[in-house]
Amino acid sequence: MVVPIQAGGRTLGSITFVLSEPGRRYGELDRRMAEELGRRAGVAIENARLYEAERRSRLAAQAAEQRHAAIQLVADAALANLEVDSLLTEMLARVRRVFACDTATVLLVSADRRRVEVRACDGIEREAWERTAVPFGAGGAGAIAARGRPMVVDDVGATD
Repeated sequence: MVVPIQAGGRTLGSITFVLSEPGRRYGELDRRMAEELGRRAGVAIENARLYEAERRSRLAAQAAEQRHAAIQLVADAALANLEVDSLLTEMLARVRRVFACDTATVLLVSADRRRVEVRACDGIEREAWERTAVPFGAGGAGAIAARGRPMVVDDVGATD
């Protein structure tokens, strides 16, 4: 016997019952009980789905609050009173905590817009970066400076 699983006038699926005993048949009472089970299962499934949607909504709200707190940590008003270099250094230390990353570097477009230059680093010696010229529009940092759009590089060894 197969009965629908229903809730709110919609069929969500079905329940299959199989008798393996030879000669055994389902009676009218069996059919009515199975149909009632299908209705109750439908209500239970709908309730579970609503509960799960509410839980996901709460988790999304918590994640949004965490993102906001992380952004607030980086953009804290206390940073506004610092000189640019001090601000960038402190900001990068906070960024590294928020993103749990190994290094963070700020490169700014040069006055002549021909290259991007290291202005601040955290997690790597600045001298290592200062020896690297990044042409505007080339490599990861230069391309982002030229396009003005984010880019994710999963394998830094595969990029310029």
